[in-house]
Amino acid sequence: MKLEENQNFSVAVITYKEALDSFANNDDIKALINKSKKSKMCRAEVYPGSLCISFCIPDKTNIIHKFPFLSIINHDRVLFIDDSGKVGYCIKNMQKNKVLNEDCLGRFIYDFLETLVEPELRYLDGFSDRISKMENAVVSGVFEQFDHKMIAVRKEILASYRYYSQLIDIGQELQENENGFFSEKDIHYFKHFTDRARQFHEETKTLREYTLQLREVYQTQFDMRQNKVMKVLTVVTTIFSPLTIIVGWYGMNFSNMPELTWEYGYLWVILLSILTTGFCIWILRQNKFL
Repeated sequence: MKLEENQNFSVAVITYKEALDSFANNDDIKALINKSKKSKMCRAEVYPGSLCISFCIPDKTNIIHKFPFLSIINHDRVLFIDDSGKVGYCIKNMQKNKVLNEDCLGRFIYDFLETLVEPELRYLDGFSDRISKMENAVVSGVFEQFDHKMIAVRKEILASYRYYSQLIDIGQELQENENGFFSEKDIHYFKHFTDRARQFHEETKTLREYTLQLREVYQTQFDMRQNKVMKVLTVVTTIFSPLTIIVGWYGMNFSNMPELTWEYGYLWVILLSILTTGFCIWILRQNKFL
């Protein structure tokens, strides 16, 4: 896809195959293109006469999947190399929202970056809601698959945390303007983008701390649940231990035990068991175990 050229610069979007064909005689650019396609991170690299930015956008529905693309910027051209369709989608949104400004190279790059990260705020808000629902479930005593869910959440937060760190680095590299492509006004735009990426970075940091607190809440609730189970087992053991002693005592069947030949021996053992159980329950109630 090639956007309409103007007096200052042009913008084009091509596939990786087209890029390799176009730069078949330039080994350095070919190596850069191949490295970008396999890259797992976003970063900016300055070369004489050009600025190359490799993007690797995490898929919000599957953190394992990423959208890689490369932009090669010089004083009068922006070339995007992309197979994912992410660049075309962003540029269409820029045109739709009327933020596409081709009169200024720096402004165009800033608008593109802003469009790229525009969904992040909604994503972080939705992420916060997911964690809140997990917290409500834990407080309500629902622990089903909590560990699996928490691991998935922490992985997703970590992926976003790294992504925003890399965007901050890109923004700072653009601000340095080593090749002199951008004006002071453009540098101000890039500073604004860097601050925005840093805001997202801090938000993910807060969410990360929130998950740690949620983990502590889960552990507390789990311990309380275990304590209740242990309390029940302790009460049952306390009540039935004396009965076990009585059973063991009268189960010896010594020949000189008077209760064995006593007419009311069986009723006496029943009564003794009932009285012992009642006494144990009374003791537990007095000590507020029941």
